[in-house]
Amino acid sequence: MLDSDQWRLVPDGSTLAVKVSSTVQGACQSSARLVVDGTEREQWSNADLVQGKSVTVRSPHIFTVDLNLFFLDTATATVDATITDPMGGAFGTPYSESASGTKGDSESTEFDAISAV
Repeated sequence: MLDSDQWRLVPDGSTLAVKVSSTVQGACQSSARLVVDGTEREQWSNADLVQGKSVTVRSPHIFTVDLNLFFLDTATATVDATITDPMGGAFGTPYSESASGTKGDSESTEFDAISAV
């Protein structure tokens, strides 16, 4: 089971990055929605998330990534998420969680980047 994560007081101009990998290529598909202040702004495909997708966090807003994993075969999927501040340094603790599943299983998680006012 994947845990959720939240970063608070994120500096304006920081980058929230999310990447999904799997132990068996193609055995786990992912999708995500980017929501800003409660309004969906973008949908991210499996190809986006496998390559790594990012968004610039702007103040004063709440950026949420609602991520879903769907297992098409037996595999372990790893979700990595980070915040990089505008100067290129790490902000907060990076998120890295793995979930194992078999055909028909699904998992979900959510990340919040709450900007500094």
